[in-house]
Amino acid sequence: MKTQGPASIHLAEQLRRYWRLAEMRLLLLALLVSVTAVTSVTFFTERMDRAMMAQASQVLGGDLVLTSSRPLDRAYIEEASQLGLRHAELIEFGSMVLAGENLKLAQVRAVTENYPLIGSLETNTTLDGTGQKTRILPEPGQAWAESRLFIELDVAPGNEIQLGKRNFDLSHAVTRIPDQGTTSFQFAPQIFIPMSELDSTGLLTPASRARFRMLFTGADDAISDFRQWLKPRLQATEKIQSLDDGMPAIQQAMQRAQRFLGLASLLSVILAGAAIALASYSLGRREIPAVAVLKTLGAGRRYIVRRYTLVLMTIATLAAVFGAILGFLLQLLLSYLLRDFINQSLPAPGWTPLLIGLLTSWIMMLGFAAPQIYRTVNITPVQIFQGLSNQRNLLLPLSFAFIALSVFALMWVQARELRLALYLFLATTAAIALFWFSARLLESVLRKLAEHQKLHFIRLQASNRRTTLLTIVFGTSFFCLLLLSTLHSELIDRWEASIPEDAPNQFLVNIQPGEKERLKQHLEERQIKSSLYPMIRGRLVAINGQSISPSDYEDDRARRLLAREFNLSALSELPVSNEIIQGQWFADGDSDGFSIEEGIAQTLGISMGDQLTYDIAGQPFTETITSIRTVRWDSMQPNFFVATAGNRLNNQPSTFITSIHIPT
Repeated sequence: MKTQGPASIHLAEQLRRYWRLAEMRLLLLALLVSVTAVTSVTFFTERMDRAMMAQASQVLGGDLVLTSSRPLDRAYIEEASQLGLRHAELIEFGSMVLAGENLKLAQVRAVTENYPLIGSLETNTTLDGTGQKTRILPEPGQAWAESRLFIELDVAPGNEIQLGKRNFDLSHAVTRIPDQGTTSFQFAPQIFIPMSELDSTGLLTPASRARFRMLFTGADDAISDFRQWLKPRLQATEKIQSLDDGMPAIQQAMQRAQRFLGLASLLSVILAGAAIALASYSLGRREIPAVAVLKTLGAGRRYIVRRYTLVLMTIATLAAVFGAILGFLLQLLLSYLLRDFINQSLPAPGWTPLLIGLLTSWIMMLGFAAPQIYRTVNITPVQIFQGLSNQRNLLLPLSFAFIALSVFALMWVQARELRLALYLFLATTAAIALFWFSARLLESVLRKLAEHQKLHFIRLQASNRRTTLLTIVFGTSFFCLLLLSTLHSELIDRWEASIPEDAPNQFLVNIQPGEKERLKQHLEERQIKSSLYPMIRGRLVAINGQSISPSDYEDDRARRLLAREFNLSALSELPVSNEIIQGQWFADGDSDGFSIEEGIAQTLGISMGDQLTYDIAGQPFTETITSIRTVRWDSMQPNFFVATAGNRLNNQPSTFITSIHIPT
């Protein structure tokens, strides 16, 4: 009768055997904690990111928006349809609206029937300020408008207005526009009419100052392909807008939060990794006799490696599955606790967190535990009988290499930025090296102290590697907690510095010079802090005495900057959201020179000492660049690309702008 060899041991039997070992249960628990921490954070941040992107798409009007001052080629829509993208069109222009004897300027929006692509309009047949969501647009002969236009025209919903050659029934008041962010500085109230009614108004001619827009939405890959197809075909007047161009302040804040939460979960993974290394060290020592017995029974090295690999990867996969479930439940709890702060429904999670959790579990098992277990493969039965005199084989340099590589891989996966992962890895490695050196030094001092002072209660082996490992584990744990506390403080400090409690929440624009003093007095009486900044429109026409035009630049942003007028300002004091990085700020209000923002200087290829000439109301205004600034655009304060000293532009035509904080 043929006896069963080691190869006949089933996986289930092996798992039951290992489950009885405290070290294996600790190994599974550590993996479970790691995967739970990683997946819960990844689930939550991914849902927040997708919610933010959905909101940004709604504000933008679509995943990709094509704008132009001239009619757009219909071939763009044909290509988008072939790629499976949904689209909508709208044309915007200013026009006068007549109601009885009242005449007001409005921003006309002629829209196609599938507008809006994302979100819904909110309308009402009354002016009580509330609205109901709808995706139904005005019918032929109808027009919808913002409530402000009703008030300015002194009409009610249902009254008739005249727009161009056509009369319309002004039937609904629009209380919310999903893509309002694309017209943030549109002062005239908006009025909506069907695109099919536009020609009958007679308002749109080749000489009209209109804005043509095509909105597209669809799968990310299709949007990317469409963008690549569009770029070489764009005309000089056409511009692509996408989510990458929108809401930089929100994206920056979200990235900071994701990075902090990701690193926080990563540090918990490192702590769990230390526990895994310690548990696998003990497990490896316990398995040495079992390996020797298997070899005595005729098991080969390949079989033993395969046997342990199967067990370890099964344990890692189980930990990943249950950890992902716990992580999902934990992020649901987190979403519930933060529901008032988030104030919106989060989209369903994707599959990415599950993959990251599985990779985390596998990397930790292969990096932290496998080297400690696989070292036992080289143990022979003779070494067991000799008392394992070859202790050097228990901690091979290869084990440390595997652990280091695993830690770096985890950091890279979580941080998603090579430089940040490298910095954190080097800091962690330096800390571990310091703890190892401290442990060996302390061990040496205690041993010598015990020998010379005859302190019998201090008993240390000649080479107590377990004591060293414990010291490194606890040292690394405290290091991770300290680093987490530092990261937390840094993140909170940055947020508090960027958006203080009294950050402006109201903006006043188009303030006329004759209204300036009355407004200042009005705000001072109510103890509202404010600074009024002049805004002067000017077009950059020359650099260092040489005339320039948009065609002189290949960069799209540089061309757009030169094709329009700048908002210049005169500042007596350096705003708190600005920092001088080159040159000096103006000494007094009569100083000469320009102070220019760093980004626009790089875009236009200008630097300190260059002369800029602006055309302001038909008159040239030339100054030399005397300083370059960085600007925090998310400070909620008025900021400008180009500024002069306080009194340099007093004689130029200007309006004023300010931002103020009004308590709720």
